[in-house]
Amino acid sequence: MQNYVLCCIALLLTLNLKAQHTERCATPPVKSEWLKNYQANPDAYAKGGDSILYIPVTVHVVGTDVGTGYYPIDDIFRTFCQMNVDFEPINIRFYMEGDLNYINNSAWYSHASFTDGTLMMEANRVPGTFNCYIVEESAGAGGYYNPVSDAVALSIGNLDLQEWHTWTHEAGHYFTLMHTFLGWESIDYNFNEPTPEFVSGWFGPRPVERVDGSNCTEAADGFCDTPPDYLSSTFNCDAMGFSIQLQKDPDSIFFYSDGGNYMSYADGICNSYFSQEQQDAMRANIINDRQDLLTNQDVIDVPVTATTTVVGPAQGEMVSEPPTLRWEGVENANRYYYEVNRLASFPTSLRIQEGIVSDTSVVIYNLDENKNYHWRVRPFNTTYPCEGEFIGSSFMTGEGIFTDMQNVEVLNDLVLYPNILSAGQTARLEVSLDAPVDMQIHLLDVSGRQVNTIFRGQANGNFVQEIQTQSLSAGLYWLAIEADGVWMQRKMVILD
Repeated sequence: MQNYVLCCIALLLTLNLKAQHTERCATPPVKSEWLKNYQANPDAYAKGGDSILYIPVTVHVVGTDVGTGYYPIDDIFRTFCQMNVDFEPINIRFYMEGDLNYINNSAWYSHASFTDGTLMMEANRVPGTFNCYIVEESAGAGGYYNPVSDAVALSIGNLDLQEWHTWTHEAGHYFTLMHTFLGWESIDYNFNEPTPEFVSGWFGPRPVERVDGSNCTEAADGFCDTPPDYLSSTFNCDAMGFSIQLQKDPDSIFFYSDGGNYMSYADGICNSYFSQEQQDAMRANIINDRQDLLTNQDVIDVPVTATTTVVGPAQGEMVSEPPTLRWEGVENANRYYYEVNRLASFPTSLRIQEGIVSDTSVVIYNLDENKNYHWRVRPFNTTYPCEGEFIGSSFMTGEGIFTDMQNVEVLNDLVLYPNILSAGQTARLEVSLDAPVDMQIHLLDVSGRQVNTIFRGQANGNFVQEIQTQSLSAGLYWLAIEADGVWMQRKMVILD
């Protein structure tokens, strides 16, 4: 892995400083040793020709302590797929490695410093993948690459700005690129003053890039095909993609910043490309310094084109117990995205539950009685997560889909204790039964997604089931319990 010793020391010295400065990207403004060595002799590095480089990505979805605030799955797909569109000309394709990793931690969900961000990244890192953390607040910025933990944080607010290409920008940092305005961080360019030969940023003086290209290898980002750019705040562009603000270099030669480059701070609607030198550097970085990303790959490089078929419940069917949504498997699909909603138009505001499963069925637990629900499912694979079409249906819930504990005679004495637990503490579910009953116990998160099945079988006599919480994040959970066809729920809270 890259030699980031100098960068890490500088980063740790400036943790509090950067947390106080709100900006679009909080990636530390210093080149890695790898990039310095590469730019000194780029021809010495293999770049892989025209081959497609597949990059495994672990997506960490961070929420509050009680499991709220998660970035919606369909929005994750949208922004992830936009990154793939942006990298397609470079023959770099990202794929989702494993399942989405949900983390319940309020201090990480909205973290104002790199200290908390580093703790989050170190605690959850999946080796051999590009680790990306989606949070509410990321060190006072829209996102950042953390060289200490070799991962990126992405703020929900910036991802919601579809045209900003935030994930693409931070992926560029991950693959060793710097801002096109490197050296001007936190410095407001002033056209009315002479442009200096050097700018003194957080990491010492840096030469100011000249229009004639005479110092392009040592100034700014070190790429000669990314022209001078002194604008370290978000700027608008004209119809040609250049900044509105006129600038002048130390020789008083006038120019406008090129807002098309993804590594600039132009308004995202202006962004459209990486330069050829940037492209070569990223491919060289993957092939020569990130070989761990290219090993043990599980890639399906064919998109899903077929549509699945709903198996059940039938359209408008009445259900009196938690329904199992079923559909047929589809060729080339290794995942299925499902959504349950109150309306057939599937507005986000009325979404009841969404999730990703690798099977062709899922049980939905957190429903109200006497309601109409709509559901849909879309097959996809983790290399092409935005391919595949939705198909859906609807069902009605009857009375007693969930029953209060006191109304179930056979389980009158069921006890869950403690139901408020410290992290790692074991809970016990106990009941004394006069006769055998068929029972199943499922653990659900706060949004109704099934975490695991704790027990399925026949229970009798003094039944005791321990519930281990060592692998669970802090937050609110539900136990969905079925006994002889009757369902009920119990709440369990795990404290941090």
